[in-house]
Amino acid sequence: MSNNNIQPMQILTKHIPPKLYHYTSKTGLMGIINSKNIWMTNIQYFNDHQEYKYGINKFTSKLIESRILSNDIANKFCNQLNGLESAPLINPYVCSFSERGDLLSQWRGYCPATGGYSIGFKFDKTSNLMNYSLDSNEWRQVIPYMTNAWLNTKTISFYLAPCIYDTDTQDQLIDVLIESIGILYNLKPIYQTNLFFLLAIMPIFKHPSFSEEKEWRLVSLGHVKSETVSFRENSSLIVPYIERPITYQDINEIIIGPTSFPDLTKKSLIILASKYSLTTNVIRISDIPYRAW
Repeated sequence: MSNNNIQPMQILTKHIPPKLYHYTSKTGLMGIINSKNIWMTNIQYFNDHQEYKYGINKFTSKLIESRILSNDIANKFCNQLNGLESAPLINPYVCSFSERGDLLSQWRGYCPATGGYSIGFKFDKTSNLMNYSLDSNEWRQVIPYMTNAWLNTKTISFYLAPCIYDTDTQDQLIDVLIESIGILYNLKPIYQTNLFFLLAIMPIFKHPSFSEEKEWRLVSLGHVKSETVSFRENSSLIVPYIERPITYQDINEIIIGPTSFPDLTKKSLIILASKYSLTTNVIRISDIPYRAW
C-alpha cells in the first residue's frame, strides 16, 4: 500500500471558485427560473449509468488486493456496499457544475443539439448555495452523524466538492479509507460510518478522461424520503430527482450555447431576466463557432 499524504478533508473542503456553471436545456432553464430550485438527479439516471460504479469498483478491487481484511470479511464488506449502492432511496442525488462555462464537450454532453444554456451561479458569502459548503470542523460533525441519517431516515444533508480525476489521488484516498476500515472493523458504529462515508464520496470519483470538465458536484447525504422525490421524463426513462432552493440573486450569468438563432435567443433571455428581476449581469452568446451538432 502506498504512503498516504492526503486526507479526505483536504479534498472535501477545497476552496470553491466564485462562480460555477450548470449546463442545461431550455426546459431545464425555465424549470430553474420558474420554480427557483435546482434539480438534483438520482445518480443512477445520469447519462453514463456506469459512472457511479467507477469509484465503487475501484475501491472494492483495492480492498480485496490489500488483504487488510480476510477474504470473507472483505467480500462481506463489498456485498454490503453493493447492497447500499442498489437501494433506490439511498442512492445519492447529484447536481453538476463546472468551473468552465463555455466548453464544447459540456454543450454536447448536457444540452440538446437544438440549443442549451450555461447558468453561472455565484458562490460567495451572499449566495444561498454556499449553505452547502462545509468546512473541516463541520465535516467532522457530519461524518459521524451520517450513519444515523441513513439508518434512521430522519433527515438529509448535502455537500459540495470538486470531482477527483487524478488516479493517484483516488488511490491515496481509497487507501486511507481502507486502512481505517481495517482498524475499525470491529467497532461497528464507526465501521458503518466509514461504509456510508465511502458511499457518499463515490459520486465525486470520475475517470481522468473527463478532467477538462473541471466538475463540481452538489451531493445528497442520507436517505431520501420518497415523498420528497419528483419525476421528469427523458427519451427513455422516468427520472427521479429532488429540488433544492435558490434565489434569483444566486444567478449572475447566462451563456447561450451553440444555436441557429443566437440573437433571437439572447433577446428572449433579456426579456425573461427583466420579467423575473434577475440580477444577471451578463447574458452572452457562446464563443464556440458551432450552430448545432
